[in-house]
Amino acid sequence: ANPVAAEQTVNTWSSYDFDAVFIAGQDEQAALLVSELRKRGITVPVLGSDALATPVFLEKGGRAVEGAVLAASFHPGAPDPEVQAFNRAFQARYGRLPD
Repeated sequence: ANPVAAEQTVNTWSSYDFDAVFIAGQDEQAALLVSELRKRGITVPVLGSDALATPVFLEKGGRAVEGAVLAASFHPGAPDPEVQAFNRAFQARYGRLPD
């Protein structure tokens, strides 16, 4: 991960008027980027791919990455016990299976 690259990127982005940031990259570099955004007072929502759904992103980003929205696939037919438990809880609460 390169903190200088994160600073340079945010320097460039600071001149734009944007509503959100989508990051499709590596977890550690993304954490540096989000931290730099927050350090500069840029509070737009952060969106990312499932590549950021890692302990490294959370550990390196700390409070700066709280609230980031990460897209991930979900397969309700997967046989994993965790998936099946989620399906049961979802159906109990909403009266239907998740999709």
